[in-house]
Amino acid sequence: LAAVSRFAGRSMLRWLDLIWAPVFIFGVYLIHPVLGFVAIGATALLVLMGVLQDRTTSPSRRAASAARRDGGELVRTLDRNRESVGGLQMGENLTAQWRRKETGRLVERQTTDARGDMFRTLMGGLGQYMRIGLLAVGVWLVVLDQISLGSIFAARVMAGFGFRLVEGAVRNWRGTREARDAYVRLVKHLSPADAAPVSVLKGIETAPMVLDSVGHRYPYQRNSLFRRL
Repeated sequence: LAAVSRFAGRSMLRWLDLIWAPVFIFGVYLIHPVLGFVAIGATALLVLMGVLQDRTTSPSRRAASAARRDGGELVRTLDRNRESVGGLQMGENLTAQWRRKETGRLVERQTTDARGDMFRTLMGGLGQYMRIGLLAVGVWLVVLDQISLGSIFAARVMAGFGFRLVEGAVRNWRGTREARDAYVRLVKHLSPADAAPVSVLKGIETAPMVLDSVGHRYPYQRNSLFRRL
Protein backbone atom coordinates (compact mmCIF):
# COMPACT_ATOMS: atom_id res chain seq x y z
CA LEU A 1 0.00 0.00 0.00
CA ALA A 2 2.88 2.38 0.75
CA ALA A 3 4.44 1.70 -2.67
CA VAL A 4 1.14 2.42 -4.44
CA SER A 5 0.71 5.62 -2.40
CA ARG A 6 4.20 6.82 -3.30
CA PHE A 7 3.51 6.20 -6.98
CA ALA A 8 0.18 8.04 -6.86
CA GLY A 9 1.72 11.02 -5.08
CA ARG A 10 4.96 11.39 -7.01
CA SER A 11 5.75 9.09 -9.94
CA MET A 12 2.34 9.20 -11.58
CA LEU A 13 2.75 12.90 -12.39
CA ARG A 14 5.91 12.11 -14.32
CA TRP A 15 4.10 9.53 -16.43
CA LEU A 16 1.20 11.90 -17.05
CA ASP A 17 3.66 14.51 -18.33
CA LEU A 18 5.26 11.90 -20.57
CA ILE A 19 2.38 12.06 -23.06
CA TRP A 20 3.70 15.45 -24.21
CA ALA A 21 7.18 14.13 -25.06
CA PRO A 22 6.17 12.74 -28.51
CA VAL A 23 4.58 16.11 -29.31
CA PHE A 24 7.84 17.98 -28.73
CA ILE A 25 9.93 15.39 -30.58
CA PHE A 26 7.50 15.41 -33.49
CA GLY A 27 7.83 19.20 -33.59
CA VAL A 28 11.59 18.79 -33.98
CA TYR A 29 10.96 16.33 -36.81
CA LEU A 30 8.72 18.84 -38.56
CA ILE A 31 11.49 21.43 -38.48
CA HIS A 32 13.77 18.95 -40.24
CA PRO A 33 13.80 15.12 -40.30
CA VAL A 34 17.53 14.93 -39.56
CA LEU A 35 17.08 16.95 -36.36
CA GLY A 36 14.13 14.74 -35.47
CA PHE A 37 16.24 11.60 -35.87
CA VAL A 38 18.89 13.08 -33.58
CA ALA A 39 16.27 13.75 -30.89
CA ILE A 40 14.69 10.30 -31.34
CA GLY A 41 18.08 8.58 -31.12
CA ALA A 42 19.00 10.41 -27.92
CA THR A 43 15.63 9.56 -26.38
CA ALA A 44 15.99 5.89 -27.32
CA LEU A 45 19.45 5.78 -25.71
CA LEU A 46 17.95 7.40 -22.60
CA VAL A 47 15.31 4.70 -22.31
CA LEU A 48 17.98 2.02 -22.82
CA MET A 49 20.06 3.52 -20.01
CA GLY A 50 17.05 3.44 -17.72
CA VAL A 51 16.47 -0.24 -18.43
CA LEU A 52 20.15 -1.04 -17.88
CA GLN A 53 20.17 0.90 -14.62
CA ASP A 54 17.23 -1.08 -13.31
CA ARG A 55 18.74 -4.40 -14.41
CA THR A 56 22.21 -3.72 -12.98
CA THR A 57 21.03 -2.36 -9.62
CA SER A 58 18.26 -4.88 -8.92
CA PRO A 59 20.54 -7.68 -7.57
CA SER A 60 22.30 -5.39 -5.10
CA ARG A 61 18.99 -3.85 -3.98
CA ARG A 62 17.50 -7.28 -3.35
CA ALA A 63 20.62 -8.39 -1.47
CA ALA A 64 20.54 -5.26 0.71
CA SER A 65 16.85 -5.77 1.48
CA ALA A 66 17.42 -9.42 2.39
CA ALA A 67 20.33 -8.48 4.68
CA ARG A 68 18.20 -5.82 6.37
CA ARG A 69 15.37 -8.29 6.98
CA ASP A 70 17.76 -10.93 8.33
CA GLY A 71 19.45 -8.42 10.62
CA GLY A 72 16.13 -7.19 11.96
CA GLU A 73 14.90 -10.71 12.56
CA LEU A 74 18.13 -11.54 14.37
CA VAL A 75 17.73 -8.53 16.66
CA ARG A 76 14.12 -9.48 17.45
CA THR A 77 15.18 -13.05 18.18
CA LEU A 78 17.89 -11.81 20.54
CA ASP A 79 15.40 -9.61 22.34
CA ARG A 80 12.90 -12.45 22.80
CA ASN A 81 15.55 -14.88 24.06
CA ARG A 82 17.95 -12.58 25.86
CA GLU A 83 18.03 -14.75 29.00
CA SER A 84 19.00 -17.83 27.01
CA VAL A 85 21.54 -15.89 24.96
CA GLY A 86 23.15 -14.52 28.10
CA GLY A 87 23.06 -17.83 29.92
CA LEU A 88 24.64 -19.77 27.06
CA GLN A 89 27.13 -16.98 26.28
CA MET A 90 26.05 -16.68 22.66
CA GLY A 91 25.99 -12.89 22.63
CA GLU A 92 29.43 -12.42 21.06
CA ASN A 93 28.81 -14.87 18.23
CA LEU A 94 25.35 -13.48 17.46
CA THR A 95 26.68 -9.92 17.55
CA ALA A 96 29.39 -10.88 15.06
CA GLN A 97 26.74 -12.47 12.86
CA TRP A 98 24.63 -9.29 12.97
CA ARG A 99 27.70 -7.20 12.17
CA ARG A 100 28.45 -9.33 9.10
CA LYS A 101 24.89 -8.91 7.85
CA GLU A 102 24.99 -5.15 8.35
CA THR A 103 28.37 -4.92 6.64
CA GLY A 104 27.00 -6.85 3.66
CA ARG A 105 23.96 -4.59 3.54
CA LEU A 106 26.10 -1.46 3.53
CA VAL A 107 28.34 -2.86 0.79
CA GLU A 108 25.34 -3.70 -1.39
CA ARG A 109 23.82 -0.29 -0.69
CA GLN A 110 27.05 1.43 -1.73
CA THR A 111 27.13 -0.67 -4.90
CA THR A 112 23.57 0.37 -5.73
CA ASP A 113 24.29 4.05 -5.05
CA ALA A 114 27.49 3.99 -7.11
CA ARG A 115 25.77 2.43 -10.13
CA GLY A 116 22.83 4.79 -9.80
CA ASP A 117 25.14 7.82 -9.70
CA MET A 118 26.98 6.53 -12.76
CA PHE A 119 23.78 6.17 -14.79
CA ARG A 120 22.46 9.56 -13.63
CA THR A 121 25.71 11.15 -14.80
CA LEU A 122 25.45 9.35 -18.14
CA MET A 123 21.85 10.49 -18.58
CA GLY A 124 22.78 14.09 -17.86
CA GLY A 125 25.72 13.89 -20.25
CA LEU A 126 23.49 12.36 -22.93
CA GLY A 127 21.19 15.37 -22.71
CA GLN A 128 24.10 17.74 -23.16
CA TYR A 129 25.45 15.76 -26.12
CA MET A 130 22.00 15.79 -27.71
CA ARG A 131 21.84 19.58 -27.51
CA ILE A 132 25.36 19.91 -28.90
CA GLY A 133 24.50 17.46 -31.69
CA LEU A 134 21.35 19.37 -32.58
CA LEU A 135 23.32 22.60 -32.70
CA ALA A 136 26.05 21.08 -34.90
CA VAL A 137 23.60 19.41 -37.29
CA GLY A 138 21.50 22.57 -37.36
CA VAL A 139 24.47 24.72 -38.35
CA TRP A 140 25.29 22.23 -41.10
CA LEU A 141 21.70 22.45 -42.37
CA VAL A 142 21.86 26.25 -42.27
CA VAL A 143 25.01 26.15 -44.40
CA LEU A 144 23.10 23.93 -46.85
CA ASP A 145 20.30 26.55 -46.77
CA GLN A 146 17.67 24.02 -45.64
CA ILE A 147 16.60 25.66 -42.37
CA SER A 148 16.98 29.05 -40.77
CA LEU A 149 19.10 29.96 -37.77
CA GLY A 150 16.01 30.41 -35.59
CA SER A 151 14.89 26.87 -36.42
CA ILE A 152 18.01 25.52 -34.72
CA PHE A 153 17.13 27.10 -31.40
CA ALA A 154 13.46 26.13 -31.73
CA ALA A 155 14.43 22.50 -32.33
CA ARG A 156 16.91 22.61 -29.47
CA VAL A 157 14.33 23.95 -27.02
CA MET A 158 11.61 21.47 -28.05
CA ALA A 159 14.02 18.53 -27.97
CA GLY A 160 15.18 19.60 -24.50
CA PHE A 161 11.60 19.67 -23.21
CA GLY A 162 10.86 16.22 -24.63
CA PHE A 163 14.12 14.79 -23.32
CA ARG A 164 13.47 16.07 -19.78
CA LEU A 165 9.99 14.59 -19.75
CA VAL A 166 11.30 11.18 -20.79
CA GLU A 167 14.16 11.48 -18.32
CA GLY A 168 11.73 12.16 -15.46
CA ALA A 169 9.73 9.04 -16.33
CA VAL A 170 12.87 6.91 -16.70
CA ARG A 171 14.20 8.00 -13.30
CA ASN A 172 10.90 6.91 -11.73
CA TRP A 173 10.76 3.57 -13.56
CA ARG A 174 11.80 1.53 -10.53
CA GLY A 175 9.13 3.11 -8.33
CA THR A 176 6.55 2.48 -11.04
CA ARG A 177 7.52 -1.17 -11.35
CA GLU A 178 7.46 -1.65 -7.58
CA ALA A 179 4.05 0.04 -7.38
CA ARG A 180 2.72 -2.22 -10.14
CA ASP A 181 3.95 -5.36 -8.37
CA ALA A 182 2.58 -4.09 -5.05
CA TYR A 183 -0.79 -3.38 -6.64
CA VAL A 184 -0.97 -6.92 -8.03
CA ARG A 185 -0.17 -8.36 -4.60
CA LEU A 186 -2.70 -6.05 -2.96
CA VAL A 187 -5.48 -7.07 -5.36
CA LYS A 188 -4.62 -10.72 -4.83
CA HIS A 189 -4.66 -10.25 -1.07
CA LEU A 190 -8.02 -8.45 -1.07
CA SER A 191 -9.72 -10.77 -3.53
CA PRO A 192 -12.14 -13.22 -1.89
CA ALA A 193 -10.58 -16.62 -1.46
CA ASP A 194 -12.32 -19.58 -2.95
CA ALA A 195 -14.17 -21.41 -0.22
CA ALA A 196 -13.07 -25.00 0.08
CA PRO A 197 -15.92 -27.50 0.31
CA VAL A 198 -16.33 -28.81 3.82
CA SER A 199 -18.36 -31.84 4.73
CA VAL A 200 -20.42 -31.24 7.90
CA LEU A 201 -22.34 -33.94 9.64
CA LYS A 202 -26.03 -33.46 10.19
CA GLY A 203 -27.03 -31.99 13.53
CA ILE A 204 -23.53 -30.63 14.24
CA GLU A 205 -25.03 -27.26 15.20
CA THR A 206 -26.77 -28.77 18.21
CA ALA A 207 -23.85 -30.90 19.37
CA PRO A 208 -22.04 -29.80 22.57
CA MET A 209 -18.71 -27.97 22.16
CA VAL A 210 -15.86 -29.16 24.35
CA LEU A 211 -12.86 -26.93 25.08
CA ASP A 212 -9.90 -28.78 26.52
CA SER A 213 -6.25 -27.81 27.12
CA VAL A 214 -6.77 -24.16 26.16
CA GLY A 215 -3.92 -21.70 26.49
CA HIS A 216 -3.12 -18.14 25.52
CA ARG A 217 0.10 -16.19 25.04
CA TYR A 218 0.65 -12.75 23.53
CA PRO A 219 3.04 -12.37 20.56
CA TYR A 220 6.71 -12.25 21.62
CA GLN A 221 5.77 -13.25 25.17
CA ARG A 222 7.66 -16.15 26.67
CA ASN A 223 5.18 -17.21 29.35
CA SER A 224 1.53 -17.99 28.75
CA LEU A 225 -1.21 -16.18 30.62
CA PHE A 226 -2.94 -19.50 31.16
CA ARG A 227 -2.36 -23.04 29.99
CA ARG A 228 -4.27 -26.32 29.80
CA LEU A 229 -7.62 -25.04 30.91
